[in-house]
Amino acid sequence: MVCLVTLPAPAAESEKQTIKVPPEIEKAMQMPTGKGREKVLNPAIVEWAKQDPTAALAWALELPASLNAVHLFTLARCGEAHGKVSADWLLQRKAYSKLHFVLCWWSQLDPSPALEWCMQAPDEARHLSFASLANGWTYKDPKEATAGFMKLKSMDDQCSMAYGICKAWIWSTRGHPELTSAATTWALALEPKEVRLAGLYGIGSGWGRCYLPSTTTWIKTLKNKDEMRAAAYGVVKCIQMGLTEKQQGTERARDVELYKPAYAKEWLDQLPLSDTEKTYILNAPNITQKDTGKVTWPK
Repeated sequence: MVCLVTLPAPAAESEKQTIKVPPEIEKAMQMPTGKGREKVLNPAIVEWAKQDPTAALAWALELPASLNAVHLFTLARCGEAHGKVSADWLLQRKAYSKLHFVLCWWSQLDPSPALEWCMQAPDEARHLSFASLANGWTYKDPKEATAGFMKLKSMDDQCSMAYGICKAWIWSTRGHPELTSAATTWALALEPKEVRLAGLYGIGSGWGRCYLPSTTTWIKTLKNKDEMRAAAYGVVKCIQMGLTEKQQGTERARDVELYKPAYAKEWLDQLPLSDTEKTYILNAPNITQKDTGKVTWPK
């Protein structure tokens, strides 16, 4: 038996979109949550993503928040199976946060066509596209990602990709000093200055989230005040955003309660920056990989 689901069409379309949910998925969704369901559901989603990615995406976008794991799994598999088709479909519907996940997985599997797609992305999704591409590509291979970066001509695109590369590079190293040093060396060599600061912002965003003591030491080694501000900007915005899980280990934050706006100021006071500089960092907007068009980078 096939279950029919009627979904709202994009704003530019007047028709209703009807998709067919494969019976094996419908059956699996009736099972209790757990490994048993995953064993049945996940292979079925993988196959659906290969056969009809836009239908799978339409179904995933209608899932309730309680099924977020299924939602994200479906996005990932569609990105892997049919990256361009999935990205085009989501872009048409302005489903930017979903596009982020598709690009991350597409770029891990097949980065070259993903890069070409980003180069053609409209202004409204430009930052998100390059930051998301950089995220997945860097997890696969930082050296390949930095080589791909060299193909970019626009400074805005370079800033977005430098930010994404550096943030993912730090996350992938889990704070390993030698690997973190490689990301820093790459970022500090970037030109022009705006791109360099975007990269350092990414390092601060990625490293500062879990390794505050080491991050403080690292930032103090930066000789240039502009560079120090950009790195600190990333750490502060990460603190202000907060965490969803408690961090463990002597090198990590003592408790998730430290990730509050008040603690951001306390941490920032350790750095040799003026009150004006600290106020700017604390009050300036955050930048994430889910932002879309042009963004205001730290100065």
